[in-house]
Amino acid sequence: MQLRLALVLMLLLCAIGCARVALTMDKIQGIHIQQPYTAFVDCVGRKPLSTWTIDYRDRAYRIAKYPMQTGKATYMQYVHTPQGGYSLPQTIVTTDDFYFVFREDSLRCWGFLHELHRSDHDECRDLALEVQRLLDATNPSKGGRSQ
Repeated sequence: MQLRLALVLMLLLCAIGCARVALTMDKIQGIHIQQPYTAFVDCVGRKPLSTWTIDYRDRAYRIAKYPMQTGKATYMQYVHTPQGGYSLPQTIVTTDDFYFVFREDSLRCWGFLHELHRSDHDECRDLALEVQRLLDATNPSKGGRSQ
């Protein structure tokens, strides 16, 4: 009985821990340039982790940060019990920060910060620098990277 209770509690904790689901590239296939912010949020199915407003060249830009899944690994964890033990599958999802840039409620560009730095569009490249400055100012001990 105690073993079943422990197993149920462990699975419940795992489910709660996995509740913060990252975006995947498949999930953002329906987005497009000039998409309104509210339609974008409906499309991806969740609100961002954080948003900022950056004033740049006399225009206000909204930056939305989401976790994007960059990897996934599954392994078996063996749990030893007096009755012998059992194995539980464990999944680890790795993420990195992914940014969406809106101007006047219209999607302008998106990508990982290093991708935005290399963009062909001056607007996206310049905003990537502004986002990096903001991150560096708010978290200098991690070189601006938020985890």
